[in-house]
Amino acid sequence: MIRYNYNWLYWQDFEMLVADICRELMGLGVLKFSTNNDGGRDCRFNGTAEKYPSKKSPWVGKFVIQAKHTNYAVKQISESDFSGEIKKEIKNLKVLKEKNEVDCYLLFTNRSGSDEKISSYRVLIADGTGISKNHIELLTSEVLDMWLRDYPQIVKKYSLIDPTSPLRFYEDDLKEIIVLMSVKVEIVKKSVDKIADTLMDKTYISKEDKGKKNNLSQEYLDFIIQHSLAYFQDVKKFLGDPSNDELLEKYENTVSEINHRIQIERGNYSKFEELIDELAKLLLEEEVFRTRRKLMFVLLHFMYWNCDIGLK
Repeated sequence: MIRYNYNWLYWQDFEMLVADICRELMGLGVLKFSTNNDGGRDCRFNGTAEKYPSKKSPWVGKFVIQAKHTNYAVKQISESDFSGEIKKEIKNLKVLKEKNEVDCYLLFTNRSGSDEKISSYRVLIADGTGISKNHIELLTSEVLDMWLRDYPQIVKKYSLIDPTSPLRFYEDDLKEIIVLMSVKVEIVKKSVDKIADTLMDKTYISKEDKGKKNNLSQEYLDFIIQHSLAYFQDVKKFLGDPSNDELLEKYENTVSEINHRIQIERGNYSKFEELIDELAKLLLEEEVFRTRRKLMFVLLHFMYWNCDIGLK
């Protein structure tokens, strides 16, 4: 699972991130309080949550939502400074409960923690405030990581994947290529046995040599052959079509930039498939590539097989 870099955010941005997540889970009625006058609340929501904790059994009532951020990459909810923050918030929540202004409480943090510790905090908060333990939840970084897989637009909005990744490149040309290719190239299951001899038998040994030179494992080379090789003729035909000359130029510009970055950063990756994986992660930030994942990998593998990236 991808681990997102919440510690890079300012605490104000983390609060906005939490508000955006809650709007996805509960609805547009989630309101954010101003920083200086939250009264123990960063956000609030009144009503029936659309899909929290589930669509079948949503929580109903007056929600208080809080965000606790840390700039440190490795922090635990079990640490004393976090326990101290919880005790302070219990006092605020008790006042809100006495005023009948809270039925459900959600606390988000970018710290990590065990289910056992989360349960102990839920009991502590329930005992100190009068809120039902069944309507108290502490959401750690592990939960945020899991949820954000479904909300890539939020990931992109807050640049949670390192925007300074050394392999990041200009992706718009590749978007245009893959959209048109998805229409013109039929990516369906084909039998490797039916691949023309000239495509595989006469090049496989040289590809083994290329793999050794680039430190691409034999296992990943076999994966390329099984997953993508059957489609390379179609990709080559598409790029070689005179009507696609403009796309071919964009492809050549893209692979030139990618190869430039690979050569500079090669020493930071032990195996070449790790570079391919990093490129795939960057592309999967975009909806265009997420909905065309098979074709995306075919194209990345073609770049390698065709010696457009990596050492020849």
